[in-house]
Amino acid sequence: MNLNTGRIHVTQNFRPYKAAKYIKSDDSFFQIAQIKELCVYPGDANPRMSWEGMIPRPIESRDLERVRAHARADFAALVKDVKANLKAPLADKQPIHALQFRRIGHVDGELVWEDAKGERLVMTDAGMTEEPASSHLLDFFRATYWKTRSW
Repeated sequence: MNLNTGRIHVTQNFRPYKAAKYIKSDDSFFQIAQIKELCVYPGDANPRMSWEGMIPRPIESRDLERVRAHARADFAALVKDVKANLKAPLADKQPIHALQFRRIGHVDGELVWEDAKGERLVMTDAGMTEEPASSHLLDFFRATYWKTRSW
């Protein structure tokens, strides 16, 4: 996420299968990247980006506050925007968005996120066959990070 604009960008290094061993792959990065010059490719929801050189620094609490400030708080408006974006033939079929939530809990055994207006989203790993299941990992967070309860 760009901490100034709140826009979520994606970095991808496409590697042909036969040449994968000759092309560098980058590991996930969990710090703040301070970048002098950023190249952003055209795109709607999560445009691709690239850069040459960066200065990494650890994440600070003020960075997380900025992420939360940029997160979408209205689930209904977000769902409408995602549906409109998915209609485009070249749209990313798995867009990434930051969400503000009032609470997270279980309803009939399903993980549910609720926004300030009471709108709910069911969180699943459906459609992510190439990725390992991860929704269940939220149960390992301490209760101080989010309120959990069965409704």
